[in-house]
Amino acid sequence: MEKIVDPHFINRGLQLFGIFVRATLSLRYKVQMNDPSCLLSDPRPKLFMPNHQALIDPVILVAHLYKTQPVYPFIIEDYFKIPGVGRLFKALDARKVPNAIHARKNPNYLSELVAELLHILSQEKNVLLYPSGSLTNDGIEHIKGQKLGWEICSKLPTNVLVIGVKGNGLWGSSFSKYKTGKTPSLVNTIVKNIVYAILRGLFFMPRRNVNFTFENITKDILSKQNGEKNEFNSYLENFYSKN
Repeated sequence: MEKIVDPHFINRGLQLFGIFVRATLSLRYKVQMNDPSCLLSDPRPKLFMPNHQALIDPVILVAHLYKTQPVYPFIIEDYFKIPGVGRLFKALDARKVPNAIHARKNPNYLSELVAELLHILSQEKNVLLYPSGSLTNDGIEHIKGQKLGWEICSKLPTNVLVIGVKGNGLWGSSFSKYKTGKTPSLVNTIVKNIVYAILRGLFFMPRRNVNFTFENITKDILSKQNGEKNEFNSYLENFYSKN
């Protein structure tokens, strides 16, 4: 007979794991979570939609969100192939979003992802989704042509809060495309940062300031439920570009 694990035990384990990840990240990053409207304490299910400056931002953001609530990240599948990182996202019960190559091979991927995400929200759970689907090339969020965020929000349950998340401080880091214009290797970059930390002295290396600001964009999103995809994506691009 299969052993059933108490979900409260799992949640406690993930909370402890989140503490460990935050403590590790704090050696390199000084993270500030700006929530002026106290959205994180709202009991309603939430759809978090952040901009995407660097490979490391999903790890930082999810680890800090776990202080207050579980969240189901929808992450591009390439992350799951990275040793250690894949285990991390599996432990967080993250969902795989097909990369461009696999998406072209499965014409049903979009409808399947939308159905899964809406099912999670209908259970009053929280979801993290990057509407751009990729790292920024120039520090500015470019979403035109993307469908997933628009498809989900056009069918969004009325009790869901849509929270726009503006992340700042990671563009220009070694985890971003700033230096080469290409997506860096997450494993190689982590190794380089570990070596750098050892050489500089673990507790004496400079820390990068990283800020995440949470804003309630539910009303604006609902007003665009019946609109065009390009209008929806342009709204998000303008939202992320405003300080």
